Amino acid sequence: MIFSPQINCFLGLNGSGKTNILDGIHYLSLTKSAVQSSDSLNISHGMDFFTIKGKLQIEGKPLEVRCSFEAGKKKQIFQNGKALDKTSEHVG
Repeated sequence: MIFSPQINCFLGLNGSGKTNILDGIHYLSLTKSAVQSSDSLNISHGMDFFTIKGKLQIEGKPLEVRCSFEAGKKKQIFQNGKALDKTSEHVG
């Protein structure tokens, strides 16, 4: 999905994914869900992990952010393919 730099509107029926889009943006920004209190609750039923990835621009420079979480393991955060040691390297 490509967003406008000005205004973006999300329209759709209940259950069509509007909140999921906003939560995905929140997760990629702050490395945690605005909806779920635990990362393990974001794992789909029957799966062992989840990954979310976004491509954005910060001051005109491209940035790819990927967050992965596997049940029983530590969350991993990547910027442009490079693993970060601490969440604060991304959020701060």
